[in-house]
Order: sequence, then C-alpha cells, then structure tokens
Amino acid sequence: MHAVISIRCQTPWFGHRVDTVRGETGYTMTPTAGIIDWDSGLMFVGDNADLYQRMLRKFLDTYPGVALEIATYLSAGDNASAQRSAHSIKGTAATLGMNILSAAAASLEESLRSHLPAEESRERLDLFAQSLDLTLQAIRGRLGDSVQA
Repeated sequence: MHAVISIRCQTPWFGHRVDTVRGETGYTMTPTAGIIDWDSGLMFVGDNADLYQRMLRKFLDTYPGVALEIATYLSAGDNASAQRSAHSIKGTAATLGMNILSAAAASLEESLRSHLPAEESRERLDLFAQSLDLTLQAIRGRLGDSVQA
C-alpha cells in the first residue's frame, strides 16, 4: 500500500488552489479551480475578444516546448536560463488568466532560485509540465477546430 500526500498551495496572485498528490511516482496535479480564468485574461486586454484570442494563439505557438527547454537547460547545468524561462512563462500565464500554470511556474522558479535539491526541482518541473499540458489542452478546446494540436 502506497502513502499518498495531498498538498494545497495558494497562488500569491489569485488566491486559487492547486491540489497535488504525491505518490510513489512523483506529483500528479488535480486542479480545483478552472485551468484558465477566461474572464480575467479577457479583462486584461480590455475585453477585446479578438486580441485575447490572438494572444492565446501566440501562446500556443510560443510555449509548447518550454518544459523540455527548461529540462535541457537544467541538464546542461544552466540554472540561470532555466530560471529565466520559468519566470517568463509565470508572468505571461498570469497575464492571460492561466492561474494554475502561473503557480506551477512560480514554484519551479522558486526551487531554482533557492537551489533546492535536484530531486525537488525535477518534481516541480514535472508538475509544471503537467500544468502546461492541461493549459494547452484548455486553449485548444476554447479555440476549437481552427487550432492544430
């Protein structure tokens, strides 16, 4: 029988909660709030739906490989570049209402900045990658058939 630990963390920007479950194979994310706060993202662009849609499409074009990029930086010992990438996506995600992704990026960035043990950073990177995948799926679902996976 495996022990399972549930962790709840508050994101400092939005007060949303992300539950993670740690089992023998690492962390698994279970969102308890919406993956994307569409209203918040739309409000950021002055309720301009066309602009928000363009920004979401640009996100789809720009960030699908960022988890692999960060992992590559870490494998090469380039902690500073990994930290910059996590910081960049944290801000972009927050701006677009991607609260869970922003929280996961913030957690990853903090682990890199604090020089936590490699295992902890890898677990946070896994959680980040899961949240990125969920976010990309949510965007594709929202934008519909006009977006290729």
